[in-house]
Amino acid sequence: MGTGKFLTIKKTLLITCFLLSYCLVFADLEDNDYVKIADDYFNMCDYDKAITEYTNALKEDKSEIIYTSRGKAKFQAENYKSALNDFLSSIEIKETETAYIELGKTELLLQNYENAITAFSNALTFKENAYTYALRGEVYFELKEYKKAIEDFSKALELTPSAYLYALRGQTYQILKDFKLAEQDYSKAISMEQSEFYYKLRAKVYDLTEQKKLEELDKAKIFMINEKYNDAIISYTLALGQEETADIYELRGDAKHKNLDFAGAIDDYNKALNLSKHNPELYIKIADIQNLELSKYNDALENYLKAAKIKKDKDIYLKIADMQDKTKNYLDAVDSYTKALKIEFDVETFSKKAEVLFKLKNYLKVVNETNSILKKYQDYSLYQNLAYAKYQLKSYKEALKYYTKALELKETPTAYAQRAEIEEILKNFISATSDYTKAIDMEKQNNDFHSRQILKNLYLKRWNLYKNSGFEALAKAEEGNIKIVTSRSLTGSAILDYTKALEMKEMEPARLNRAKARIVIKDYRGAFNDYKKLCETREDATYYMGLGQTEFFLEEYEKALKSLTKSLELKQNPDVYILRGQIKEILKDNEGALTDYNNAILLEPKRSYYLVRSKLYDKMLSPDYAKADMGNIRFVLKNYRGAIEDYTASLDIQEHADIYALRGQTEEIMGNFINALTDYIKAIEMDKTDNYCKLRDNLYNKLDDGQKLGFNLYYFEKLILESNNN
Repeated sequence: MGTGKFLTIKKTLLITCFLLSYCLVFADLEDNDYVKIADDYFNMCDYDKAITEYTNALKEDKSEIIYTSRGKAKFQAENYKSALNDFLSSIEIKETETAYIELGKTELLLQNYENAITAFSNALTFKENAYTYALRGEVYFELKEYKKAIEDFSKALELTPSAYLYALRGQTYQILKDFKLAEQDYSKAISMEQSEFYYKLRAKVYDLTEQKKLEELDKAKIFMINEKYNDAIISYTLALGQEETADIYELRGDAKHKNLDFAGAIDDYNKALNLSKHNPELYIKIADIQNLELSKYNDALENYLKAAKIKKDKDIYLKIADMQDKTKNYLDAVDSYTKALKIEFDVETFSKKAEVLFKLKNYLKVVNETNSILKKYQDYSLYQNLAYAKYQLKSYKEALKYYTKALELKETPTAYAQRAEIEEILKNFISATSDYTKAIDMEKQNNDFHSRQILKNLYLKRWNLYKNSGFEALAKAEEGNIKIVTSRSLTGSAILDYTKALEMKEMEPARLNRAKARIVIKDYRGAFNDYKKLCETREDATYYMGLGQTEFFLEEYEKALKSLTKSLELKQNPDVYILRGQIKEILKDNEGALTDYNNAILLEPKRSYYLVRSKLYDKMLSPDYAKADMGNIRFVLKNYRGAIEDYTASLDIQEHADIYALRGQTEEIMGNFINALTDYIKAIEMDKTDNYCKLRDNLYNKLDDGQKLGFNLYYFEKLILESNNN
């Protein structure tokens, strides 16, 4: 393809394996074992072995299908002349659409353009096919017969609309200096796929036609895609210099918002409102900043209300209700939730309304409204709210029944805690203790200040229950729990409480909590003794983990390895793998440490785990994998663009199949499907495993017909470009 063709983008690897329908398993050849094996090799991108097996198959059956299949394998192996002969042999036996298409592609790559046109035209006699029209258009483009190329591209687009093909036709119009039609095609491509490259093409047309405002807008869009917000703001400002419009002020406001210039964003949105007073989205954008970024709830409420006057929308009413709740305008909040529910009912909004009614102590209204919808909607939150309302109305047995129903649908610490309170009122102390314990165990999974406050209250309630029930040892141990969750400075006092409790009665939870507290104050020997005692009581993964941890602190590394290994035998735990790996590092067993870190990450891909492994890679002089782990950290943080940069830097140092796959998965999340497929195929070429094939197949199957057509054309464009360069 000529140098003006837009595929002169950075050279990537040769995409292989599939064009339109890449899987080559033919139903009428299922009895030929060689064909089955060859198809498998082809799909694994092992073309040399595929060719060998297809050759073996041809010894048993001179089938046109096998000749075509072997030709495809030779084509992928870049043995074009030999592939050409196979396609011709196939056609001699029986003319088929597939053989003519493959023949045409091969003739095109060999620059036998007239032969290629004949082959594609013959293929089209079987049926009209977008891919075939597009390929014949490629030939006309090579021959600089641009009008014929446009005719074929247009026929292809009628059959299968494709962003890539619109861009291809747009490029052809651009060569003919029909900039209006080129711009229209690029715009159609952009409407289908928000690709940076399509914006660049259109921006070039705007540059050639001296449409400065539109050129700057497309440049700004490219900057936004690449998260270069300062540059985007500059381009939007230049566009505004050409013409002040509400849309451009809004776009610049969006860029300023992304750039954390909240005052500047609000100012631009207000300027947009001066030009377009009836745009509810502008009021919402201002209000969102005031609410989420500046905590100016009254100002936000005012702007949400302005938006609602223009547009009666459920989401707007929900935002209004949230602001009214935050500003303690509860009656207004109930009214706004009611308006939202009239537009569209959902259980979550209904429950939020109930929470506001609780603040108004209007429990009967919650009961009546909830009962009216229970037959239609069975959700735990409805039963939980109904139970709470009954609890406040002192209908304890009914409340108990509804909490039990809520917990059957979904276990929550709130429901367990509130049911425990009712059990305690009804003097069902054993049940109350059990429910408080379940609530505490669930709340322990959270580790934020709010959860610690909830946990402290739960401990206090359970302590009160123990105290009133005469369980002195349990009450004393609970005092220790309360001190631990209250303040780190009370750890020493908590240990004394646990010790007194254990003197009254041996209790595993009290001993375990004392062991943990002793680690906090660095009494490792005391903690070791507690964990040792617990391990002697029974085999438990948590106990052996604690024992290994204290042995680590005591620098008894070999013992620690044994304890941690025992813990892992009882239960897989990523934290235990990490600790065991760190001990192996200390003992100079880097490979063993790496295995443990890998196992931890397989169980839970946490940022901290990747960081530990990255440091080990640095130590092992593996900067490629160290850089890849920095990409993994960014991936966990959902900084996908940054992750791609790190994976690319890693691949620049050394190519690895697994890192290509990681980059491919990240590209897929960002919607860059061609890049993702490219990476998956490269991974397969380097390491022919099922996992990479599944990634490729799953993504390809997700694409619509237009995207598949675009991908296949992209692939073939690269072959043409490389062929011409050679």
